[in-house]
Amino acid sequence: MSGRIQGFGGRILTTNAKTAKYLNSPESEIYYKSKVLYGIYESKQAIAKQDVCYLVEGYTDVISLHQSGVLNVVSSSGTALTTDQIRMISRLTSNIVVLFDGDAAGLRASLRGIDLILEQGMNVKVCAFPEGEDPDSFAKSHTSEEITSFLEEESKDFIQFKASLLQGEAKSDPIRKAETVREIIESISKIPDMIKQEIYIQSCSEIMEVSEDTLFGALAQLKQKNNQKGATRLVPNENVSLVKKTADASLKVDHSYELEKQIISILLHYGGHEAEFNETIIRSDESGELIEDTRTISAKVYEKVFLDLQQDEIELIQYYI
Repeated sequence: MSGRIQGFGGRILTTNAKTAKYLNSPESEIYYKSKVLYGIYESKQAIAKQDVCYLVEGYTDVISLHQSGVLNVVSSSGTALTTDQIRMISRLTSNIVVLFDGDAAGLRASLRGIDLILEQGMNVKVCAFPEGEDPDSFAKSHTSEEITSFLEEESKDFIQFKASLLQGEAKSDPIRKAETVREIIESISKIPDMIKQEIYIQSCSEIMEVSEDTLFGALAQLKQKNNQKGATRLVPNENVSLVKKTADASLKVDHSYELEKQIISILLHYGGHEAEFNETIIRSDESGELIEDTRTISAKVYEKVFLDLQQDEIELIQYYI
């Protein structure tokens, strides 16, 4: 997000089935693929200004779209989408459009990513390219105006996209249609906003030709089932030995615990001290363009630590003695 190099990555140019499509630097203390979005630093101003982020799969997709004038695009770099990556986008916008290749198998496999986005309370749309096309090839064969027009016109609400995709598989099979409805309800249950849930239930009812009462009943059953599972997982096991836990924990260093101890130590020793910090801010100039500035602020150490943890959505883990 700050523009600093974390690692390197590339994409193979030949079509060798025995070789991985993407090649990345090995993971390290500063580089975790699941927490990185390729192109986020170059795209963050455009994402914030246009209030939407296009999400693609690979490096070349990002590069080609950037070269074609679509600047608000990032990539998960060939890895499965994670909640950390979604939260990174949520700091800039609450709207995501997932761009899929025109591959039916790939579309079906990517539906899990949509559910993850919904769980984070984000608004998600889907845009599928024509069969045989991907963002890279489409960008190279079309003008900037054609690409922009295509993305605006073909971006569908997730429920419409998922319903049409699964409905196509179900065809006239009533059993498969019932399974399709359950899968859609499963996605709707991920949405934390109840008003959005109701609107999506209404949309699903129209598309799948199932009564709203039936869908609301299925949603309530699913929520009750999930709540029961959660309650079961929270039941403590009194037979577990605390001594054994301590012994097992000593075999592996808990880096989060060590870092938290350092933060607490700093707060205890210097929390009340006044200090100067460099802070990056994004502001608009007179023409409305976003500008990134660095300014020096004066604050108490405990205030700076609290605000930084809050901005990065990080909470200290509670340890009990």
